[in-house]
Amino acid sequence: MLRSMQAREMTAARQRFQPPIPPGNFLLGHAQHLLHHATDFLLEAHHKYGDIVQLKLGPRTAFALFHPEHVYQVLVKRRENFTKQARGYQKLRRIVGNGLVTSEGEFWLRQRRLAQPAFAPQRLAGFASTMVTATDEVTRAWHASAKTNQQVNIAAQMMHLTLRIVGETLLGTDVTGEAHDVGACLTLVLEETSRRIHTPWDFQEKIPTPTNRRFDQALARLDQAVHRIITERRKQPGTGDDLLSLLMAARDDETGQQMTDQQLRDEVMTFFLAGHETTAVALTWTWYLLSKHVDVRRRVEEEADRVLGGRLPTIDDVPKLAYTKLVVQESMRLYPPVWGIARLTAKDEQLGDLFIPARSPVLLVQYVTHRHAEFWANPEGFESER
Repeated sequence: MLRSMQAREMTAARQRFQPPIPPGNFLLGHAQHLLHHATDFLLEAHHKYGDIVQLKLGPRTAFALFHPEHVYQVLVKRRENFTKQARGYQKLRRIVGNGLVTSEGEFWLRQRRLAQPAFAPQRLAGFASTMVTATDEVTRAWHASAKTNQQVNIAAQMMHLTLRIVGETLLGTDVTGEAHDVGACLTLVLEETSRRIHTPWDFQEKIPTPTNRRFDQALARLDQAVHRIITERRKQPGTGDDLLSLLMAARDDETGQQMTDQQLRDEVMTFFLAGHETTAVALTWTWYLLSKHVDVRRRVEEEADRVLGGRLPTIDDVPKLAYTKLVVQESMRLYPPVWGIARLTAKDEQLGDLFIPARSPVLLVQYVTHRHAEFWANPEGFESER
């Protein structure tokens, strides 16, 4: 009787609300839209159809959710039923393995406990000096370029800068000597992974095309670099104060276990990507917005002059740079380095009037949520004092 009633309720829920489906390709559905202009497409879908839309990705049906309440339900309140088994995470695991971004459950909790001490405030203070030194060298080079009116590719410069910083703070070594090689490999595997996420047919990855061969070679090159550093560090334990050394020394309080080389590799690759590419993207968009809003740029400069007085910053100065923090936050509201987060329902789910069948991909789109007119006045505007 109870099961029968539940089944009828589920059927009624399905009939009560069917999310709209934007126009798409007959075979590929919306896959091409997501691959080539995802943010514009999803923002337009939100404007036309509301807070929930259905997406067709080849043979699969996904649900794009745009309201903050959806984010809370999926990532917090009902997170046990929204797993990291979505297609995007499956593709990302090819690069980062089972690191903190892709793992979940008890394994994730154990890895988080092991990594947590490495991010204590006193540890971050030590990393800050490395960041300042590297950034100071970049700005000095910019001054030299400005004197001769040379153009600077900000995106490339930020990639190079964050690669150097993550190499020194994470691995205890300056990888800028091989930055072109490592950076190019990172860029290639990220771009190809993005393409694979939005391509409905997995069989294409098994065909030995030039693109697939380049992907495999780039990933092998990254693996080789990371494993080499781990192996060298194993020979000299306790010699560094970088993140890798801290992870190698960490022990689980409950089990006494340490990370294996494979776990170290996965976490290093995770932090490499999280600390390199996404940070560079956030910085690049911030520079872009400052170039378009001269009044904001001048206020940032005035605050830096007032707080620093011409000296290099320290970590103690960060709380005093309050306006600069607002600018960076507003930049990341408009241009979040990662525009969406995917989950997969473990079982049938009911979110308000929305029925989501088991094994359905769910896409949270922060790029759109950050522009939700219900919560943001002038959502497309760059207002630094929000």
